[in-house]
Amino acid sequence: MNSLERTWQGHSHTSPAHYWPCRICGEPGAFPAAKECTNCYEVMGRLAAFLQCQNGRDFVQERMKDVCEKVDIRWGINTDDLIESDKGRWVEYAENPGVERGRIKRWTENYIFVVYHCDDQWDKYDQYTAAATNPNALRFIESEEK
Repeated sequence: MNSLERTWQGHSHTSPAHYWPCRICGEPGAFPAAKECTNCYEVMGRLAAFLQCQNGRDFVQERMKDVCEKVDIRWGINTDDLIESDKGRWVEYAENPGVERGRIKRWTENYIFVVYHCDDQWDKYDQYTAAATNPNALRFIESEEK
C-alpha cells in the first residue's frame, strides 16, 4: 500500500484522487491551491513571521546546524534551474559517492537521466542509455575526477 492509500484510509470523507505528492516534501497533500501537505502548508504560512524575531532566527540556525551535521546539504539538483548547457555536465550519485558518476543526458520535471556507464567513451555519452535518477540524489561535480 502506498502513502497516498494510507492517507486516504485515515480520511474517509475523500478518495485517493484528492491527494497528490506535496510540491515540497513529496508526502500526500490535500491543499488543491498550494499542492502542499499539511505540515509544509503550516510551515510556509508561518515561517516568515517566525523569522521576524531574533529567538526564531536563533532557533532555526541551531536546527540547521544539527541537520548539516547529519546530512550533506549540497546534494540535490533543481530541474527547474537546468538549462541546455547543463547537458553533459558531470554528476555524482548520493548513494555511491566517488564511485557512481556520470553525465546528464536529459531531464524532465521529476527525473534527471544520467549516463553512468559508456565503456569510457565519455565523448559519446549521448549515444548510451541513461538511467532515470531522482534529482535529490545528485550533485554536480567539476569533472570526471577519476
